[in-house]
Amino acid sequence: CEAVGRRRLKLRWEAPFERSDAKVARYTVAIVDPAYGRPLTVAQLEPDYNQELGRFLPIEELTSFVLAEEELKKMPRFWQQQRATVQVAAGNDAGQSSWAVLEVSLGRLGR
Repeated sequence: CEAVGRRRLKLRWEAPFERSDAKVARYTVAIVDPAYGRPLTVAQLEPDYNQELGRFLPIEELTSFVLAEEELKKMPRFWQQQRATVQVAAGNDAGQSSWAVLEVSLGRLGR
């Protein structure tokens, strides 16, 4: 949807290679807010029960996230830029991976 106030951007990623000594427990999603000039966490995705699907979602199925303007009201400048930086990292109790950084064109969304 491109209507101001209802814009959305779907992020998708592939799970890292599974290692028995470093299993992924969560994903952290961050965006660079131009008002602050640094990444801000917008979501922590962990295995949980999904009401819509009526079942538990394991970490292996958590490979996407929708950035929705109506949920990011405190970051209005994010949607006003032509290009945006989004980041995803895998984590567990031992720590967090390096950020996977992607610069995306908001094109007409950023107007």
